[in-house]
Amino acid sequence: MERVKFIFFGPLLIVLCFLLMTLGCRSGDNATVNVEKDQIEGSWSIVQAFRNGTPTTTMDGAVFNFLDGEFSSNVFGEARGDYTLSNDSLYTGLRNPEYFELVSFKDSLMMLRANIRGVRFEFELERKEDAIK
Repeated sequence: MERVKFIFFGPLLIVLCFLLMTLGCRSGDNATVNVEKDQIEGSWSIVQAFRNGTPTTTMDGAVFNFLDGEFSSNVFGEARGDYTLSNDSLYTGLRNPEYFELVSFKDSLMMLRANIRGVRFEFELERKEDAIK
């Protein structure tokens, strides 16, 4: 009888442990990035951009500016907007893109994601040296 219990419960126990370890160690895509407005203030250079998951060079030399509560970029022409942060979303005050998803942030590195005119973009940004406070 002991052998029957082990044959049935042994594999079940192993699968259960594996599931708990997998779910417990997962960082998750739904993790919120906590950033305050003063942390992103400054000028940011696009280090790398992805268009629908494929690297693109069309953003070479592009800059995002977050200065005195205003967002601007040489990517979107002369448009400027008052930006706001809400959870992991950065609202630009512009029409397109209306907002960026804040994927990650650490000191002078930031990753943003947006849907621009039906195309998914990801931007890896680095704070410009002359903008460090």
